[in-house]
Amino acid sequence: MGSTSSSVTITVVAQGTAATTTTVTITPASFPLGSSVTLAATVSGTPAGAGTLTGPMTFTTGGTTIGTVKQVTIGAGNTATATLTVNATASLGFAAGTDTITATYGGDTYNATSSGTTTATVSNPGITLSATNITISSPSPGNSATSTITLTSTGGYAGTATLSASGSINASYGFGSTGSQTASVALSSGGTGSTTITITTAQAGSFQKSPAGNFRKTAARIAAAGGTAAGCILLLLIPGIRRKRWPAALVMLVFLSVGAGLGCGGGGAAGGAPAGTYTITISAVDSSNTNITGSTTFTVTIN
Repeated sequence: MGSTSSSVTITVVAQGTAATTTTVTITPASFPLGSSVTLAATVSGTPAGAGTLTGPMTFTTGGTTIGTVKQVTIGAGNTATATLTVNATASLGFAAGTDTITATYGGDTYNATSSGTTTATVSNPGITLSATNITISSPSPGNSATSTITLTSTGGYAGTATLSASGSINASYGFGSTGSQTASVALSSGGTGSTTITITTAQAGSFQKSPAGNFRKTAARIAAAGGTAAGCILLLLIPGIRRKRWPAALVMLVFLSVGAGLGCGGGGAAGGAPAGTYTITISAVDSSNTNITGSTTFTVTIN
């Protein structure tokens, strides 16, 4: 029985052996984390004329690949360049401190691989806040005082911070001259900005109460309703009360239960916040990067 055979041709492309050198720069050399930066690498063949440089250039930092330019751009003489613009984020290996950037030429048919390094100083952008403590002269509804809030850029932060407030106090608040529930403050790198917040003791019937206050009022009303129901049942069971007198007795029970419910609701809304010292928290978050935040507290003393 005859046999047949087939041949397979395998083409092996050898890595070039002509020496190369690679240099790299980063612009700017100092920047806040998350900033846009440009990486530029130049590879040179040695000796000149050893072969055209056509390989890839890979940029890394901290063991993480920032990006790869698949083919360098041929320049004058036996040189080639590669540039890459990225946002210097933690996901690409950048971190606050001194980062080492490496550019590695991948080699080609004629030329060998090589790498070069540079360093960059990376700061961690942030926002710090401070606020002045305030005193309200009386707990009566409608009295107010204003705190000044100061924001400072740190680590080269530049952007717009959105402010909000929180705290457990029977009072209303508003930022700036408009009295809005939030405020926006623009900061330049290394700069400061400010706004104000006014705290006003609650007017009669104000609905801005602490969660505990709302819960107490709700519980009192539930208890009052339960009392009414229990009273009606007992009324039916008392043998001494004639049927024709039930309607009048029922009206009296309902009246007493409603009055008890209103009384148990507390006098906080009608009388403003009780005298004492309260803590208000001011929070700030960058309008485009929610990872950049800051906060502070101040006290409200009501005499």
